[in-house]
Amino acid sequence: MPAIYSAPVSEFLDINPEELLGKLTIGLAAEGFDTNPDTTFSWQREIAELQTALGQLRDLHGPAAAWTVLLEYVLPVSGKRMDCVLLGDDVIYVIEYKGGDSTTANAALRQAQDYALNLADFHEESRGRVVIPIAVGAFKTTIALDPASEKQGAAVLPAALPSALLASHQVWSGRIASIKPSVWNESRYFPVPTIIEAASEIYRNHDVREIARSRSGSANLEATQQAVADAVNEARHRGIKKLIVITGVPGAGKTLAGLNTVQFVTEQLNLELDYASFLSGNGPLVAVIQEALKRCVGRRRQGLARSISTRVREIHRFVRDTYADSRPPAERLIIFDEAQRAWTASKNLKKFGRDISEPEMILEIMGRHEGWAVVVGLVGGGQEIHGGEAGLAAWGWRRRRNVVSR
Repeated sequence: MPAIYSAPVSEFLDINPEELLGKLTIGLAAEGFDTNPDTTFSWQREIAELQTALGQLRDLHGPAAAWTVLLEYVLPVSGKRMDCVLLGDDVIYVIEYKGGDSTTANAALRQAQDYALNLADFHEESRGRVVIPIAVGAFKTTIALDPASEKQGAAVLPAALPSALLASHQVWSGRIASIKPSVWNESRYFPVPTIIEAASEIYRNHDVREIARSRSGSANLEATQQAVADAVNEARHRGIKKLIVITGVPGAGKTLAGLNTVQFVTEQLNLELDYASFLSGNGPLVAVIQEALKRCVGRRRQGLARSISTRVREIHRFVRDTYADSRPPAERLIIFDEAQRAWTASKNLKKFGRDISEPEMILEIMGRHEGWAVVVGLVGGGQEIHGGEAGLAAWGWRRRRNVVSR
């Protein structure tokens, strides 16, 4: 999703703060985000402080007037909202504001660093660029910029933001081509190879059965994942697209089979950058699996735990991030758990104004790939428990051109 507000610094400095506040409120409400008086008060303070800081930066460095300000940018996949992203020529700044004096500089900077790392790892137009995290707040103790490490960033008082921006720009700018703001704002999720390797390493070094239980024996699970691997392999070699449906009663082991399949197929077929993800419409389940996988990684490898989100994701976020984009997604193989709960066209129309069912959207997204793509749906018959859940029939209701081969 693009930022709620995006404009050159010169335009941002001229906009009336109340007008900008209205744009942010309306924009976030349209995207389904809640706002409250505390949020409004925070925006008012941040807008005032940011306009003051960028006005001073423009006075110190005239070309900064052409830099681009993006407010409330939602990071693809994770759905995390960043207060402010500043695009300065070829440098990206992630600016995180903290109100009051309760948040420490270390905690605020860690949050900004996490956003910056997510941009560098999962945001296609940020790949290979310098991304500098800066936390701004009334900190009792600040953290100075380290000229030797752009990844550290800084935690500063509001008055010190202009000098931190200028100092970092003097050190790290001018290395590669300048960013095209409109292209950056519309960038798709696309993990860098090192993150894919990290996710694969995490999976290789633990048994997925550690985090799930099922009534199926290991022989059935192994036969299922081998059958999927064979089907994926055929799709790759023939350059076709497939829809595979795995059914079973509650507790049969569908989720475990899906998690194992992500690991097994990726390793057995050596998919390299042809990336695979496990998706679910059950948000709490996604959170539980991600946390369980992180625990399997162990404390000594916490640096790799961030890549878990590239393998286990929430289906509605995947659809939201990719459907409006005409480009193919990073994944060529997706495992959709509880696929019977995909939304009908009527619910999708009510939620997001799209008169198309979620199964059709997913198949259309994967159909953008040149050559092969595979969708595996894990379906529990009769487990549609909420209104607007389409059930198994929706996956065969209408097949569009170049969506599935069989």
